[in-house]
Amino acid sequence: MALPQAASAGVASPNPGASPTGQDVFVLYLLVIGLGAVAVLALIRNLWIALRHRPDELPKQEEGLAPLAIAAAFVALGLTVAGAIGMGRDHTPEASAAGTPSDYKAEPFSDPGLKSGHMVKTPAGPAMSVNVNGQQYLWRYTYSGKQSGTSYRDLVIPKGVTVLLNFTSSDVVHSWWVPDFGGSFDAVPGYFNRGWIRADKTGVFKGASTTMSGSNYQSMTTRVIVLPVKNFEAWAESKASDNSDATSALAAENSGATGGTTK
Repeated sequence: MALPQAASAGVASPNPGASPTGQDVFVLYLLVIGLGAVAVLALIRNLWIALRHRPDELPKQEEGLAPLAIAAAFVALGLTVAGAIGMGRDHTPEASAAGTPSDYKAEPFSDPGLKSGHMVKTPAGPAMSVNVNGQQYLWRYTYSGKQSGTSYRDLVIPKGVTVLLNFTSSDVVHSWWVPDFGGSFDAVPGYFNRGWIRADKTGVFKGASTTMSGSNYQSMTTRVIVLPVKNFEAWAESKASDNSDATSALAAENSGATGGTTK
């Protein structure tokens, strides 16, 4: 059973995570697994003793093991519930790392045609924002401010910078989940939800949609590509230039199709 899991993470645990939230999930996982292991081992030991002795022959010193197993199980359950509540509550985003350019600014998404869903506080200090749109069957990322541009499937962000994510959907409900950044975010048609991530190390982190959204939803994968700030800015500048060239080419094509005259 452990071998298939090892294909995407460690044999005994998931990856430590690339963000503060991912690290919190990792620590919670270890706590729950550790206490759960204690409870299971105590139960197995009690069963082994019970199988080897008749009830009237059970040693007196073993009678305290059952309450210990029950207590450990309740502690593990309590940690699981606390983790679920903690992941679902509104909270203030972690600040961007020192050295983040001061001209980075997060711009909360707003649209009069959409209702507000799950909200979080806007990051304090230098940060950036990306509008995330789910549609059958891909993710579209639209950057705002100085990082203007659009990318598909790949969310490219700078290391150490808090990124405000504004989620919505063009058709049905989708769920954006990249395990290294903690829990999933829902993209719901007619609504927008806000979430945030901050990557503390560079690399490529894979994710996917976790909500059945149609016959081809398994292809709705994504990647978060984390670059050093300077490399990210070079990428953003190149992406903005590519989008500008594409817009100009489309305008020229439309002008040619109408005879090159406008009124």
